[in-house]
Amino acid sequence: MTKNLLALSVLAACSFSAHAFVAPSPPPGFGGSPGNWTVAPSPGDTVVDRVLRQSKVLPVPGSAGQKVGVAYRLGNAAGRVAAAVIYVSPHLRTAVGIAAWLLAANLVWDEASKTWKSSKPGDDAYLSDGKRYLAWPGASQYHYSLEAACSARGAFMSNSSVTYTLSGTSNGYQCNFSYRMSDGRTGNYTVGVEVFGNSTCPAGWYYTPAGCVQTPPPKQVTQQEFEEALAPKPMPSTVPGELPQPTPLPVESPSPWVNPSPGANPTSQPWRVPTGNPEPNPNYDPNAPASPTNQPYRQPYTDYIPSPTYDQPWRLDTRPGYRYLPTPQGMNDPITIDPVADPSNKPTEDEKQDLCEKHPNIVACEDGEITDQPLPPIPKLYERKYPDGLVGIWNQKSQLIKQSSTFTLAGQLMPTTLTVGACPSWVIPLNFGSWSSYGEYNVAPPCWIWDVAKTIIIISALMLARSLIFGG
Repeated sequence: MTKNLLALSVLAACSFSAHAFVAPSPPPGFGGSPGNWTVAPSPGDTVVDRVLRQSKVLPVPGSAGQKVGVAYRLGNAAGRVAAAVIYVSPHLRTAVGIAAWLLAANLVWDEASKTWKSSKPGDDAYLSDGKRYLAWPGASQYHYSLEAACSARGAFMSNSSVTYTLSGTSNGYQCNFSYRMSDGRTGNYTVGVEVFGNSTCPAGWYYTPAGCVQTPPPKQVTQQEFEEALAPKPMPSTVPGELPQPTPLPVESPSPWVNPSPGANPTSQPWRVPTGNPEPNPNYDPNAPASPTNQPYRQPYTDYIPSPTYDQPWRLDTRPGYRYLPTPQGMNDPITIDPVADPSNKPTEDEKQDLCEKHPNIVACEDGEITDQPLPPIPKLYERKYPDGLVGIWNQKSQLIKQSSTFTLAGQLMPTTLTVGACPSWVIPLNFGSWSSYGEYNVAPPCWIWDVAKTIIIISALMLARSLIFGG
């Protein structure tokens, strides 16, 4: 055991990092439950690559009212949720972001019929290639596109035992079908169609049930068709803020992020908040070279490090410290930091010193080695009265015990005229004269009584002898 070992023990007991966890109130619009968080966007929020950012919305405890920004990654279902809201609220179509989103999906609002329609050709509108087709030889109906002829051919071939689905057409005027039979078998089938001269519907126009038109009429869409057309299109950055408030949108892990970094894949960043004005550094050594920590002034601060949990996504770890400065001009506003590279988080020269270098005069740091000394002789505290223990006592006192009157009591009480191996016999004659003779009657107790009585007397003798010898 040396002084360094003792000093290290004291130092380990006194060294710790002062920090505490705080849980700020969630920012406006945040809701849901663990694993199913949602956010209701506000005007001014932006979305890029499904990352929604909000500026200065999270209040930070102990920072004099400071607020920091947050970010969320919107879930895959966010576009469908927004599309459903727009479908039932057509007045939103005039917003800049929503209008651009609808245009990309070819969706328009028909004010006359009060319905949503798609400007894309419907299933009953076919682009003409300038020719006429018969679905099979001898058919009575002309078709003005290969696709229309193939669709008619598939409908004709399908029945209760086999179903044909158009899977594409080829330049050889053939129809490619996939079929499924009633017993579950599947396969592919190719069949040709008949080309019957040129079409009266010019190439590039559309053949519709209403005739040949240059621009097909809009097709009315259901809500499901509306959502399926709009949701896959990239959502413009302003759309979430243009939705009615509040409109909760699903959030995807690992978000939310606190004080997020820029880019499509943000991360939470720690930041530093000044908690006082610069003050003289008590550990400053003007004779030592200047360093990031050996400066004339220091300014107290608190670092906030995001430390989320499953049910507390906003939890922060607070760590106080000092920022060392060459002048009394410190920071006034919070700054984002890198806790690994920040020199303020490195130990000062004073902090690098061990306990004995700081306090050489304490007992734990006395000069010289601390060595163990032999113990002094142990004094004789008592004299053993019976050095040989119970064995010696028995050997010394057994003859006296055997000679005591108590030990011989059992032998004195027992009849002396008994035959060895026989119990005493107490016979009472019942003859009362010549006029009455009842013989003799044995009143002796059972033989086992004598063994019990002997045992009790011997045990009592031993207990008496023990009391006489040891006392008590």
